[in-house]
Formats: sequence, structure tokens, C-alpha cells
Amino acid sequence: YLKARGLGDDKVANEILALDDNAKLTDRQRFAKAKSLGKKCKFNKFVFFANREQWMYTALSAKFEVDEEFRSVLMSEEYRGLTFVEASPRDVNWGIGLSAAKACAGEKWNGLNLLGKLLTKLRDEHLDTNTTQCNHTD
Repeated sequence: YLKARGLGDDKVANEILALDDNAKLTDRQRFAKAKSLGKKCKFNKFVFFANREQWMYTALSAKFEVDEEFRSVLMSEEYRGLTFVEASPRDVNWGIGLSAAKACAGEKWNGLNLLGKLLTKLRDEHLDTNTTQCNHTD
């Protein structure tokens, strides 16, 4: 939806929004149809590359607010201080261009890991807002 709106394709954006009104679709089906529709947007590579990270960050932030499981995994103690990785062998933009097995074996990343970086940023920003400082005076 954000990609379609950002690229000025209101027709596709409205089609994606209309998926929410279709009670016959599961969440997984809605996602698949939205992804398919997003690929049909009028495309402007300059606008897309200038805005893709902000659009994704906005979407991830919205998911963080409403999806308790997503938020719980992102904020888990076991991941603190680590960078999230999108281990996708076919995606060199959002992912690292490698499978998880190859990444764990130490192979050099071929991708930008934009999704992993945005997830890490989201987690770190929420860690910062959840940290309180106490000033004690005796």
C-alpha cells in the first residue's frame, strides 16, 4: 500500500485497501494478493529507491504496534546487541543474497540487508524509549 501510494498509483493502493474488506481471505492470502498487486504499480525507480526504506520502516513500525508476537521476538533479550539478518538467497536488496545455512557457515554476504537493518533500527529505537534513567539524590 505504501509503495503504491508513494509511487502515485492510487488504483493499486485502493485495491490493496479493499482486500481488508474481503472476509473470505485469510491474512496470508491478503498478504500474497497485496504483494502481487504491489508488483503491478506504475514504477519509477528514482522515487522507489529514494523512499523504499522509509516506506518499509513505516510498515514495520505499524506491525510492531499491533502484532504482539512480532514485537516480542524483536524485543527478545537474546537478540539485544545483534543485527537482524534477512537470509534470502534471491534478494540482494532487502536480504543478504545468501541462505541462512551459507550465512552461518561464514560466507560473504552479497546483499544490502536493508530489511535486517530496519528491524534492528526499530528494535534499538524501542529499547531506547523503554530505558528510563533515575537520578537519585541523597
